[in-house]
Amino acid sequence: MFRNNLTSVKAVNSWKALFEAAIRLFQEKGYQETTIRMIAKEAGCSLGSFYKYFSSKEEIIIALYERISNDLENVMQDLPEGKVGHRFSFVMQRKMELIAPYEPLFATITGYMLDANHAIGVVGKETEIIRLRNLAMFKALVEGAKDKPRLKAKRQQLIKSLYGVHLLFLFLGFLDKSEGKANTHRTLEKTQSLLNAINVTGINPVAGYIFGMMDDAFSNVLNISVQDSNSELAHKVLELIFQHRKSMGSEKCLRKPCGQCFAMHIDKVDHFISQGQPIHFVLPAFPAKSPNMDKVLGKLPDLGEELALQNLQLICNKIQDIYEPGAKITICADGRVFSDLVLVDDPDVTAYTDQLRSIIASNDLHSLEVMNLEDFIKAEDFDGARQRLIDQHAKPLEQFQARISDSEYHEKMFNGIHRFISDDQVGFFPELSKTQFKKYTKEVALKVMQRSDAWGAMLNDFYPLSVRLSIHPHHPHSNKIGINLTKAEDNWITPWHGAIVLKPKEGYVLGKKAEALARGARIIQRNTQPHYLSLSPEP
Repeated sequence: MFRNNLTSVKAVNSWKALFEAAIRLFQEKGYQETTIRMIAKEAGCSLGSFYKYFSSKEEIIIALYERISNDLENVMQDLPEGKVGHRFSFVMQRKMELIAPYEPLFATITGYMLDANHAIGVVGKETEIIRLRNLAMFKALVEGAKDKPRLKAKRQQLIKSLYGVHLLFLFLGFLDKSEGKANTHRTLEKTQSLLNAINVTGINPVAGYIFGMMDDAFSNVLNISVQDSNSELAHKVLELIFQHRKSMGSEKCLRKPCGQCFAMHIDKVDHFISQGQPIHFVLPAFPAKSPNMDKVLGKLPDLGEELALQNLQLICNKIQDIYEPGAKITICADGRVFSDLVLVDDPDVTAYTDQLRSIIASNDLHSLEVMNLEDFIKAEDFDGARQRLIDQHAKPLEQFQARISDSEYHEKMFNGIHRFISDDQVGFFPELSKTQFKKYTKEVALKVMQRSDAWGAMLNDFYPLSVRLSIHPHHPHSNKIGINLTKAEDNWITPWHGAIVLKPKEGYVLGKKAEALARGARIIQRNTQPHYLSLSPEP
């Protein structure tokens, strides 16, 4: 559901208010008993406003399906290594956790969910896109399993079978009245043991027969399939994107992407291709310049941002060379999201964003657009907008602490962010000891992770089908594709945390201002503003 009508602050605010009011009333009063008039009144909107953003109550349920899919995608990067059964159990446990807060609602609409002709039926036409996204997660599950079937056709059978079984588990959970869903969890444990016991690698004759029957049943009854119509072109588009990828984790996957690298993205790309639309990418990036003047040339965008934006346009041009409608990248500038944490003033964020838009316009970077926090959330002031983002979308800080402790990937992500915060704010708090400063910056880094996650969750609400890009290195199997913006000395450095240095042999490379000046670099200006550093001899 590509919400192109949500382009103003008022529109975004109204959509969110209606959605949240509806879910609240569905939970308290029941789906059938809740009327559209009641939802509009609860949200403080007119009846006309409801119909501007939703055509029915059913669309709100579909938006809830989307939200759960978004959240599940975000944990797929933590999918453990191992056999199919172990990975299937992980996905089911995470999905049941995400659904748990809404079980009173789902229990009352189970009949509708099972009806293929109903708008909120999980096998209906209106939920086809959500099935597509969920199916991608089961592709990732199978493609990365140690015992995945060797033959592609057998993998497809297994993917569809597991997708169908997962729906049966969810409905079993809705009906399970045992304490803590004990019966459902016992059944899941037995299913995991069964899957691990079966030799799915070659799929023995018995297993092949079972999965073949399940494939036929789920393909026909549930109306799902692993699409091949545009997959070759979608694969080529992603291969092109992966040429610019920066990741942490498997070097093998960085050199040659595997099936699991593609699994989380290919169906989204395929969807845009099947509709003949530009492929839409969302990139949270370009916040504002670092407050540390030892790292950057000034407060406004310079050659670093200009080259980065041009490279993004170049990627879109390359996509258009193989797919005529091309691509569009929405840059969701997140300076406003973090400014109070990273010690950047909001007026500086405004000036930075305005200059980005000017660069895009003057260089005819027609595939790019820039959105900011105030384009999504209405509030009295920027502090109020940030607080609303946290209140509506942020998870508790304790969850991020647990992720960092439990996951090497999240630990590396936290360490990278902490390093940037420490570099940016060194010298800002002379009254703090080294130990106190380290403790403070770790707290800030944790809050940055929390807000980044909240910002991403909000963007997923409004761009549910878009392919997610990131300026951070990500695990190659993540639902986000880390992307290189410019040639850089450091895999983590960005144009707003550094400065472009012209080197005699290497050309334009992103680095740190102080280090370049120490090597004798000259500051080159354009329009009276510092633009880049040069280590090349003067002409």
